[in-house]
Order: sequence, then C-alpha cells, then structure tokens
Amino acid sequence: MASSADTAPVLKRGLSWDGSSVQQLETLANGVLETTDPATGRAALETLFKMASNIQEHPNEEKYHQVRLANKTFNTKVWSHPAAQEFLFTCGWTVVDDLLVLPADSNLEEARRVLEKVICITEPVSPRRKSPAKRAPEKDKQLDKERKAREEQMQKQKEEKRRLAEKIKADRKETSQRQSKDSKAVTRPFGSDVKRFQDIGVDVNSQGG
Repeated sequence: MASSADTAPVLKRGLSWDGSSVQQLETLANGVLETTDPATGRAALETLFKMASNIQEHPNEEKYHQVRLANKTFNTKVWSHPAAQEFLFTCGWTVVDDLLVLPADSNLEEARRVLEKVICITEPVSPRRKSPAKRAPEKDKQLDKERKAREEQMQKQKEEKRRLAEKIKADRKETSQRQSKDSKAVTRPFGSDVKRFQDIGVDVNSQGG
C-alpha cells in the first residue's frame, strides 16, 4: 500500500523511548522551531503535545496510538518537518504502511514534559501593531486652535440662523395682523352719504316766479 509519506522525507527510526533521551528530545523540539518560522514551529509542537497528552490520558484507546499519514492536518503541521518526524521516531512511533503507529505500552510522559517546556518558552506569535506616531507639541497646539476656530464659526452660524428665523417669524406675524386689519369693512347707515337740497343751498319752500 502506498504511503502518503512521499510528500515529505521519511527519516529512519531513531532511538526507542526508554526515558533516557530527554536531552535528545529537547534538541529535536528546538530543531522544529529553528527550521521553520515561529508560527509554524509552534503549531507543530502544540500538535505533538496534544498527541502525547491524548495517549497519556487515554492509554487504552487504540485510536490515539495511530495516525494516518494521509491526514492533511497532521501532514502539514507535523509530518512535513524532518525534526518533528525524528521526534516521533525517538518517542517510539513507527511507520506501518500508511499509518504512524505507537506501541500500546508506550509512555510519553517525559516527551509531553519536554514539549510543554519548549512551548512555554516560546511566545505566541501575534501580528505586530504599529505604534501610533507621536505628534509634536506644536502640531497639537495648531490642531487644537483650528478645532476651536471651527467650533466658534459653527456657533456663529447657529446664532445667525436663530436670529433669521425669529425675524421671519416676526415679519409673518406683522403681515398677518396688517392684512386682518385692512380686510375689516366699515359699516355706515343707509342714506348717510345722500345730499339734501338744503345741504346744497336750494330752498324747496320758495315759490317759483
């Protein structure tokens, strides 16, 4: 059966884990960091630590004692790094067909401690944030002056609008009152404008010749 290990060089099996290879494991763990970028190296070590922890916490569960080399996540994070391969071989893992297998009686407590130690001394990689550039005091003063000028201008415009609105309101009120006054009709008694003969100097009682 073809092995997916073709995607990365498979190293020969190292020393069987017997509890005396702590120094070698530390060297290999640090080698993972030294041969990759910090984020990739830390991801590989964290995956190895998780594998060791699963085995220590569930020693009788077979699924934790074997890993398919075709597993994309495992292949990318761990198996593609020669130092990580050597670390696994040193712990007792072996390649069987397309599987990476660990004997059932293996104890990875020391390996887990080594990984935990190396991971703890590596800081998590996070995007660097650019520090905001410091402005000169003179620049701050100028900006503050401009801000105050804008606020004063806005206040003046606001007052001008208020006065204009009040004037328009007063003009409308005055116009309305004037129109109401002019529209009132003057009532006069009937015949008040009729002129009598006496008013124009004609004596209606005189006899005509």
